[in-house]
Amino acid sequence: MELKYFTAKIEWRDNKNEEAFILAEQAANDIKCYDAWKDVERLENFIDRDLINRGFVIWLTNVNSITKDPTETKKRNNNITYHDEFKIFNGREINGNGPKILEWNKKASKGSIKGRDKPITIKGNYKVYRKVYEDLSNGEKILMEKGLKIKNPRWYLSTPY
Repeated sequence: MELKYFTAKIEWRDNKNEEAFILAEQAANDIKCYDAWKDVERLENFIDRDLINRGFVIWLTNVNSITKDPTETKKRNNNITYHDEFKIFNGREINGNGPKILEWNKKASKGSIKGRDKPITIKGNYKVYRKVYEDLSNGEKILMEKGLKIKNPRWYLSTPY
């Protein structure tokens, strides 16, 4: 089982359970998305070598941009990012009669993709499914009153299946 989480800055206290959550802005979402699909490739390879018979990948995020379909962005402002192939947006499908090769746009700088420059080969059929795992926006007013900043209060659970 592989678990990846992508975080935007959030400071939140759950008074019911006496827990505080302080998450940092991780940034480098392009690299994180690459790593997420690399996990899928790795699990497929373990299955091919009979090391495991099944694998699971779960992506958890409160970063809205990760869950956006790049074709919608292109329609709005004709903007293509160099990591569109690795996006993990809701409804993303990888399927077909042969392996799907995921690779960086040719304009990606060598420094940005250092250590992650090899294309990823996905052999299986997948559809990314996203659902809201927890919505913290009800607590946003309380957080603001306490002077805490909250960004992207929703958590999304995405998984290829």
